[in-house]
Amino acid sequence: MIRMNYLQDRYNSAIATSLEYPYTSQWLIENLQKEQWASLENNVDKPNHRFHMLTISNPEIKALVDFLHSENYKKSMISVVKKFNNNITASEQEMLDHGTMTAGIVKDMPGHFVGPHLDPAHVWCSGMTYLNEKQDQEKTTVFYTNANRNNPEIADNSYLKGWILPGSQDAWHEGYNNSNEPRYTLMFFFGDSRQEQLLQGAHIQ
Repeated sequence: MIRMNYLQDRYNSAIATSLEYPYTSQWLIENLQKEQWASLENNVDKPNHRFHMLTISNPEIKALVDFLHSENYKKSMISVVKKFNNNITASEQEMLDHGTMTAGIVKDMPGHFVGPHLDPAHVWCSGMTYLNEKQDQEKTTVFYTNANRNNPEIADNSYLKGWILPGSQDAWHEGYNNSNEPRYTLMFFFGDSRQEQLLQGAHIQ
């Protein structure tokens, strides 16, 4: 069984999460290494540091991504987002009817870096679950209260810990991999399909 728990901890605007998944980090990473990966970056001037799976051959791994697309997960996530972000004018039913989920497992290689930024305005919520074997501050996400990196809060990036970020204009964050090994994460964007097309995970941190 896969289940997302929303925790009391906060990283400034982000809500801490903990995912229930019946496999160990060692098993998951060993099987992720067997999958076929392709570059996700479309800027030819940057090194290829971010990769995604073209297809997912392992059904137990595919279940992680399918979980984020499930109606039950969307409903629970929408409820949390509405609770913490009063600026979203769409009702919960509108968000369910018109929301588009872009989700997948991403591999960030050493050198990956996305500096302080805000998610696009049409994104109602973004989220990340870390698939690292252990806590490692060299490959995590940091949340700030403004673009000047004030009031940093570092996310717990141990196995199956993570966060969701209700869309907000003060939810500055950056992410990186300064370690010498890949960073694997389960990540998503959920946004309004009636506005501009959702980004395909290129700028999530």
